[in-house]
Amino acid sequence: MDLDSRKIVAWEIHERMSSDPAARLFYKACLAEGIVAQPLVLRSDNGSPLKGASMLEILSRLGVRSSFNSNYPINGFVTIEDARDRALSFSRWYKTGHKHA
Repeated sequence: MDLDSRKIVAWEIHERMSSDPAARLFYKACLAEGIVAQPLVLRSDNGSPLKGASMLEILSRLGVRSSFNSNYPINGFVTIEDARDRALSFSRWYKTGHKHA
């Protein structure tokens, strides 16, 4: 999420938890938004993909600091479709219903 514009810049949900797709997504989002080499903070859940070696390498290379959030379902999702539906629903709510302070 871009904190200045408050827009969600990228999200994906994959079958398996891995830092490789997380790193690729983050890198592509940085390039697409033109924010490479700027001081950034990645706010995310505390999941292993976002703490894995591939992701940490991309963050380090881009000069990004991590900030973890635990406000995610403790027991996960039943199916990948459930996870994607929740992410899409959150994204829509965030763009249209969330009141930014």
